Amino acid sequence: MSSWGQKLREFFRRKESATTGGGTKAIEKQIAMGKLPARQRITAILDSGTFHEYDLFVEHKCEDFGMDKKQLAADG
Repeated sequence: MSSWGQKLREFFRRKESATTGGGTKAIEKQIAMGKLPARQRITAILDSGTFHEYDLFVEHKCEDFGMDKKQLAADG
């Protein structure tokens, strides 16, 4: 059985994975193409403190196009 500390570490690891939007390489690639990543776009258009994300850990259930082999954080 996992301890509370282990569960908390896993929670923060999953949260970090979900909020980096595919990893730092993916974010850098979007910025290089002149695009802002989704969370940066949200920050740019909304007033500070008005956006509260929920369902951060939702995952897709798509099986087409090989998507069943991909795990994409926050892609629900």
